[in-house]
Amino acid sequence: MKKYVYSKGAEAVTVETDGLATINNFMVTGLIGKNYHGLVQAGLNFKMGDEVTIPMMLNAAKTCECKVECYEGNELIIDESADFTSGVPAEVGTIFGLQLGVAFNEATYYAVVPSYTDQYDYAASKASLPWLVAKFKKIAADADEQETSEYQVQVFADERQLEFRGNSADLGTLSEDKKTLTAKASNSLMFEIVKDLGILRPEMVTWFTIRFIYGGRTYEAKTYVTPGTI
Repeated sequence: MKKYVYSKGAEAVTVETDGLATINNFMVTGLIGKNYHGLVQAGLNFKMGDEVTIPMMLNAAKTCECKVECYEGNELIIDESADFTSGVPAEVGTIFGLQLGVAFNEATYYAVVPSYTDQYDYAASKASLPWLVAKFKKIAADADEQETSEYQVQVFADERQLEFRGNSADLGTLSEDKKTLTAKASNSLMFEIVKDLGILRPEMVTWFTIRFIYGGRTYEAKTYVTPGTI
């Protein structure tokens, strides 16, 4: 079942539904939240039993100028999530095919790491493994801005948001709390898990998650790891 989390500032409310997959007609089955009067005043007026559609859920966030994140189980549904906290975002571009993997030995180094391996073989890099590797394709709406358009990146180990360290700043600009990286790369990002993400015992992690925010839309990818695969 899908749930839609609407938030703006300190206010948040979760609208639970009986929606499944891409079925466009479904029903509100519950609302969970406290002190979200401002969202209600702005036009978020769902109630139990309402018959709704996917466009209605997105348009509610647009009306309230708030953020909405849709989840089916624990999976973020990108196409039904958007951030309208600054009004309707301008069309900036799209992130396609976001994948996340871990390079921890010779086989995974050549399988997971992109064209970097053409210049640096496994022997030159193995001392710094494991690496967390995100592969994707950024397509800017304006071709002239392909190299300059920016997105924000956040990384999580299980439920904990990580701080970027080490050489992470070489990939872009870090926020004051070092938990958000603003980057421009079009195809991949790589982090040393120990040095760049501060995970001193990678074998203790079960899930890594990477989140991209580009043009008001949120993209996520996860990878499952065990002590023998990191």
